[in-house]
Amino acid sequence: MYSNRIPAPINTSIPIVSVISKVIDIATGKPVSNVNIFVQGRPTTGTATDANGNFQLNALITDTLVFSHQTYETETMLVNSVQQTVYMVEGANQLDEVVITNTPKKSRAGLYIIGAIIGAFALYSVTTMDE
Repeated sequence: MYSNRIPAPINTSIPIVSVISKVIDIATGKPVSNVNIFVQGRPTTGTATDANGNFQLNALITDTLVFSHQTYETETMLVNSVQQTVYMVEGANQLDEVVITNTPKKSRAGLYIIGAIIGAFALYSVTTMDE
């Protein structure tokens, strides 16, 4: 989904660092997996945390990383060192439940079949009434 490659920077004097870090839930102290991490302004340069909340991403020392997850508030971090722990706060806008319903899809084929059945019944009714 994301690429760890960094496009050629405009200013080549800015150092590129390999950020190796961990994302932790601030309330529980447990690692957060599946956090999307990307470089602000370059959304195609990013990665995601593993099952233990760990990630590694190459970025410019002046970049800002954006951390997003569907159940946590979005966080940002300035890349000013290569190893920092990121703490995420659970979001207030979580869904309590999801309701899935099934709405039947109308199809012309179904209408033709129903029409044919009704027509056959009417034809049968007419022929039996003549007898």
